[in-house]
Amino acid sequence: MDLKLNDRVELKKPHPCGGKTWVVGRLGMDIKLRCETCGHELMLPRSKAEKAIKKILSGEARDIILPSRAGLDVDNWVWEMALGKRDLEQP
Repeated sequence: MDLKLNDRVELKKPHPCGGKTWVVGRLGMDIKLRCETCGHELMLPRSKAEKAIKKILSGEARDIILPSRAGLDVDNWVWEMALGKRDLEQP
């Protein structure tokens, strides 16, 4: 299976939160997936992940601006996110 970083995939079984789409966050012997509905992350061995994936929906997940690209101090950005003062989409 030809997976790339940030691919959106649909798994055979839905997540308990009701979400069906996941984003690939890490590739290697293990694959990290993040639920687009609730944000839950899980790591699966590549063999199990490839069996669980029903289809690849698109090549890129929606773009998230990372704090380092926006010229922000990462520690302050994470702290403000935790306090609810900053939105993930707008750094």
